[in-house]
Amino acid sequence: MKYENLILISEICTHYRLDQSFFEHLDQHDLLERVYYEDNYYIEVEYLARLEKIIRFKNDLNLNLEGISVIFELLEKIDRLQQENIRLQNRAQFFD
Repeated sequence: MKYENLILISEICTHYRLDQSFFEHLDQHDLLERVYYEDNYYIEVEYLARLEKIIRFKNDLNLNLEGISVIFELLEKIDRLQQENIRLQNRAQFFD
């Protein structure tokens, strides 16, 4: 892991008006992993888009973290199925 690709959680909390405990809950529900480095908690930059989705689900749709977790599991399953579908289509074209 590259430490220059980390965003300080306290800065994210200020920007999005979130409490730090929100990130503890996200970590507990395996929605987002916090990184502890030099006495501070961070998230990796690559997870910022995921965090923004979580915030929208929570604020706009009033979903709890359990519901958000289910949504992400379903989205990941859909992605895997789409990839498998493409693989099978490519394989079928090979035999045509």
